[in-house]
Amino acid sequence: MFLRAAWVLPIDQPPIRDGWVEIVAGQIRSVGPTVPHVRTADVVELPAHLLLPGLVNAHTHLDLAGVTTPCSAHQGFVPWLDTVVAYRRAASTADLQHGLRRAVRELLAGGVTCVGDYIGDARWFSLLATTPFKGTAWLEVIGCTPERITEHRQAMNAALQRCAAFSAQWPHGFTPHAPYSVHRDALHALLAKRASSVPLAIHCAESPEEWEFFTTASGPLWTRMTQLGWRGTPDAHSPLHYLDSVGPLPPRTCLIHGNYLHADDIALLQQRRCTVIHCPPSHAHFGFRCFPLEALMAANIPIALGTDSHASASTIGMLAALRQVQQTYPALATAQLVRMATRGGAEALGLEKRCGSLSPGMAADLAAVRLLDPTADPYQNVLLNDTADRVWIDGEEQHAASDTP
Repeated sequence: MFLRAAWVLPIDQPPIRDGWVEIVAGQIRSVGPTVPHVRTADVVELPAHLLLPGLVNAHTHLDLAGVTTPCSAHQGFVPWLDTVVAYRRAASTADLQHGLRRAVRELLAGGVTCVGDYIGDARWFSLLATTPFKGTAWLEVIGCTPERITEHRQAMNAALQRCAAFSAQWPHGFTPHAPYSVHRDALHALLAKRASSVPLAIHCAESPEEWEFFTTASGPLWTRMTQLGWRGTPDAHSPLHYLDSVGPLPPRTCLIHGNYLHADDIALLQQRRCTVIHCPPSHAHFGFRCFPLEALMAANIPIALGTDSHASASTIGMLAALRQVQQTYPALATAQLVRMATRGGAEALGLEKRCGSLSPGMAADLAAVRLLDPTADPYQNVLLNDTADRVWIDGEEQHAASDTP
């Protein structure tokens, strides 16, 4: 099969006008500017579209897709966390199934073919395994006491053993939720020895409450976590420095959010060769201070993009998130921005050999978006779209009504 479009954006090479992508057995065989002589029936014509790699949502919590509207952040980060915990405790299997259908619709409509899913509910494995997406699964370790962590991991392991399909299809590994929500001994064990090829990922430097927790041992997050069993005095220069003092951070660690980073934090990330996953919708929902994108880029720290969950984002499709970044940083080159949501996301998830660019040997994961302004830069045209018209995963066209529970 050949897909021919007004523009092809391979990401790892310059855009191709009137380009094509050849797909064989679910993989990309070749990419070029002129379709070879083949039967017309073998060519899908997209004369008013751009073809690009399927977008990568590098951080989300799909098991929260049943949250109907973002949880209020008006009273601060800790009450928001309490609302999310309450939802998880009350959610039925039917709620999870309904949420999955919503997640599939939004991801496909937003041009997403690959996700980094952060799993906190052991029931989620069997559901996620039914979706068409590929991605990396981070299995959340959470608990301020060793007993709570042991209980949580046992539940996750038992669920994994019951879902062989998930284990076979989704690269996964245990990872700490956040430096403030995991007992120090467990945090050290997870940082010191990676039993999985999956990069470690951790929420860190997300909120001012977290900064206050680690630098002053006070504030609403400190009060809540000590109620839950936190013991000790962090007395750290920053959340990131506390985390590294327990670790140190392994190379390729994904720092999720990173909204509150100082210059020496950025120097540490550079030294440890880490990645930062920025979640624009969640950032805007809380009204956090400006994300330090320019400083991170100046330090050559890789940046990927995600949405976080429906608890703090109205949609988990990536096109809206891309526009948010462009509106906040209008000087950022559109090619760099689109790369963050494709190749950059795949690299963050450890999947850069499978997806994120249109190259021979890669999975045939593509999105087609409309060429809305033929006079504009092709990357800018991607950002003009609200939805993707067509999406392929492993060479198979997908639809929002995909077969999910």
